[in-house]
Amino acid sequence: FPTLFKDKIHIQYLNNRNSKISIELYDIQHRFISSKMVNTESGLFEISLDNLSSLSNGFYLIQLIDLKSGERFIQKVIKE
Repeated sequence: FPTLFKDKIHIQYLNNRNSKISIELYDIQHRFISSKMVNTESGLFEISLDNLSSLSNGFYLIQLIDLKSGERFIQKVIKE
């Protein structure tokens, strides 16, 4: 099930090591919208992508990339 959002997206990510994570937002046609880089410690990592109210309603993709391991996670979200 895609996650619904209005003006921000809250992300939780369980990380088993210290790492640098790239969080990228794309529209459904895989066009880049924005990104954020964060350093994380081992354990539960939480972050919000704010100020998304200007986006059009529809489907988007969030991609998390662990820059140390190369692991990727993609989640579909819906702006309502």
